[in-house]
Amino acid sequence: MNPFRSGVARFNELLAEHLGVPFASLENAARFPSPLLSFKCGELAAADRAAVEAALPAFDGHEVFLHEWSGGELEQRMVAGARRVLCGNRAIAAQAAGLNGRVETLWTPGLIVEERSIAPTEVSVFTFGMAHKLRTDQFRHLRDLLDASGRSYAVHVSAANHETATMRDAELIFDEMAAIFPDRMYFLGNLSDLAVVHELRRCTFFVAFFEGGCAPTTHRSRPPWSAAPW
Repeated sequence: MNPFRSGVARFNELLAEHLGVPFASLENAARFPSPLLSFKCGELAAADRAAVEAALPAFDGHEVFLHEWSGGELEQRMVAGARRVLCGNRAIAAQAAGLNGRVETLWTPGLIVEERSIAPTEVSVFTFGMAHKLRTDQFRHLRDLLDASGRSYAVHVSAANHETATMRDAELIFDEMAAIFPDRMYFLGNLSDLAVVHELRRCTFFVAFFEGGCAPTTHRSRPPWSAAPW
């Protein structure tokens, strides 16, 4: 269900949004009499597999979108009993055709929805670290300083997700960051060391705010893009 962790989940989320239908978890599958089942059987946890197996007999004309073909028992049952089987490529369709005569080959659209170009600006700010540790209160202060400069600017963010933090925490933080910099923030994902070094060399400033660290101060005698620390 988490589009930050799964390309299939991202595909399902976008498809549901486009069609105007619910995007539901497998544990809630039994609530929908005619669902489109879209997932990889080989990646199912035991609880999700059990939920699908329990719900299959109650469906009234379910459909399936196959992202891959693993040939397992549950996958074969899903395909054999489906009203329609949608396949991501012809190789998958060839496997499914032996179980169901209502097989269609489709293509999977790209999942890149961010189409902005990263335009050059007078000031570029780069930050990276763990997503759940981003100090949004300090970034609001930073935004005020940048706005006061009168210069064009952009904030480039690279972030990873710590194994002890939930993905929900990270999503909330990014929503807050997007609200602070609605048109000026560019999320660069989890960059490699080489890419981080590249960003550090080309940015005007690198910023990081830590719990218990030094509080930022404004040097009012100098513009915020000067060499003085804030």
